Amino acid sequence: MRKWSAEFKKVKVKAKNGAVELNKAVFAHVLLIGFPTILIYCLGLTERELIKLHLAIALFYSFGAFMLLVESSTAMFRRYAVEPDQSNLPSGKLDQVWGSIKSVLGIAGSRHPGPRRRLPRCSFLIAAYLPNEQHIILETIEHILLNIPRPEAGLEVILTYNTPVDLPVEEDLRYLAHLYPELRLLRVEGSRSKAENLNAGFEIVTGEITCILDADHHPASDCFIRAWHWIAQGYDVVQGRSIIRNHNRNFLTQIIAVEFEMIYGIVHAAKSFLTDSSIFGGSNGYWRTSVLQKIRFNPLMLTEDIDASMRTLLKGYRILHDRSIISTELAPANLGSFWFQRKRGPRGGWKWG
Repeated sequence: MRKWSAEFKKVKVKAKNGAVELNKAVFAHVLLIGFPTILIYCLGLTERELIKLHLAIALFYSFGAFMLLVESSTAMFRRYAVEPDQSNLPSGKLDQVWGSIKSVLGIAGSRHPGPRRRLPRCSFLIAAYLPNEQHIILETIEHILLNIPRPEAGLEVILTYNTPVDLPVEEDLRYLAHLYPELRLLRVEGSRSKAENLNAGFEIVTGEITCILDADHHPASDCFIRAWHWIAQGYDVVQGRSIIRNHNRNFLTQIIAVEFEMIYGIVHAAKSFLTDSSIFGGSNGYWRTSVLQKIRFNPLMLTEDIDASMRTLLKGYRILHDRSIISTELAPANLGSFWFQRKRGPRGGWKWG
């Protein structure tokens, strides 16, 4: 745990410093300087129109700053998946009023009660394309087998993968499966996508909760405990928070780490709290297995996670984002890999835009 804590603290410090500088650059150079300059010199605005423009910019900036403060405050104040502290319950009238205010804001002191049922049987479903991910898959599986506690009802780890040729790493995987009976290997013949691999895994999964992971994700040891807290209350999907593990590799990975901290640590968490909804991000998502088997993934979709999220919400199921369910992942370390990864999002999300 000390190793995890130290790693997360380093990422948080870098993310905080980077986010401050990024916000300064965007607001100061683009919004407050670039936009007015273009309109003034290119459109030939009069003095009266210029005053209106500056007022509009000030209003837009104030609204953006207000929303940033709201999102940051709600995300930072919210304390998910924590047992109530019986020693700090409000007693006097003023304490009760303050407790009600904290309950509305979600500040520590208005904890949600823990689930009455014990943690049920849990499953990890890891999708991989081994020719590309054969060098990282063993590390991921070993991390899970050695660091994730086993619930009394049991734990299973299913690696569902495809590969056009036999690979030496498959021998190592079979050896691990021999040492750890909870590890199950499923080679999906004829598969050409992550969606097909996952759909094949749905046929053999036995856990009441299923966590979907990419091949590079290393979840925290308490991931299922925190996810079960919400699923036991009626939620169907709980999306966790992703942190970049190789943030100190180069400047690009540092920027991506800042981006992930803003998206998963603040924006998604705040929006989920404000709207009581969220989306499944493709990995580190914890599903009620019965719902997952009904939704499944569409192999024809470029971004199967966006499509599954929309169909899940349209069918009336509930999704929540919990920033305390942490998993680390690897960021692209060069511009080529970065472009290949990011171009899928806009193309795949076009259908739902």
